[in-house]
Amino acid sequence: MKAETEEVLSCLVDGEAVDPDALAAALAQPGGVAMLVDLVRVQRAVADDPARPSAAFYESIRPALAPARRARLFGIRMPAAAAAALALACGLGGV
Repeated sequence: MKAETEEVLSCLVDGEAVDPDALAAALAQPGGVAMLVDLVRVQRAVADDPARPSAAFYESIRPALAPARRARLFGIRMPAAAAAALALACGLGGV
């Protein structure tokens, strides 16, 4: 079976827009209809699976998904500290 056939049928089952001519060609391929039925079976099996992560799982992973905190230098955010250091260096260089 052609990779294009699998791609078109997979997109159709996933609810994506599919070119009607490409769909007709995919279904006309040997095994095209069987592939479509298999994809629908897999989709149904996954949709019917009630397994979901627990609330404790979501709480435990939240810190890893949170945005990183910015580093601080003497209580000042690093970009501000860098700007202050640059201004100081420029000021001292002109003296």
